[in-house]
Amino acid sequence: MTQQTWLVFNGSIDFWNNYLPVFKKANYFEIILDEGIPALIESFEGMNNCFVNAAFNSEQIDYELDKKMQVFTNLAIMLARLYEFKVKNDDAVRVCDILLQKSLPPHLRKTFDSIKARVTKQVSNLATLGQAKGGAAPPKGKDPVPVPTNTFTPSKTDILTSEVLSYLELI
Repeated sequence: MTQQTWLVFNGSIDFWNNYLPVFKKANYFEIILDEGIPALIESFEGMNNCFVNAAFNSEQIDYELDKKMQVFTNLAIMLARLYEFKVKNDDAVRVCDILLQKSLPPHLRKTFDSIKARVTKQVSNLATLGQAKGGAAPPKGKDPVPVPTNTFTPSKTDILTSEVLSYLELI
């Protein structure tokens, strides 16, 4: 597969361009087709495998590495936010960690850091609810600790990121 990475990246770019009208919407994670989610995951995993297994040396120079990294990070942002919305916190953290290990510009590093921080905060909040995670029952005469609802509202940063990505149609 590492010999024909262009196939993986061309397929991912094709997926991105077809789903761009959906990704432009701030609530894309609510309206994305069920069939699109496995394709997004497969694109991400395929591109990650290409980066992990790539043999970069003086004889094999990849002149398209910057474009490939741009495609990879754009899809990873969308996938991490989708996992965040679906409360698949472990998967969202995994996506963020994979990208944070790469050489990213500061603005992208900050984006993945913020997604990871929001997700891990959600995890720690659920862990402190006692009854919600299997803790002891509340004392007699006291009401149980309320379980928070999993309503997702995108932050201003997420909306801005979505707007910026809406202008990026990959070729």
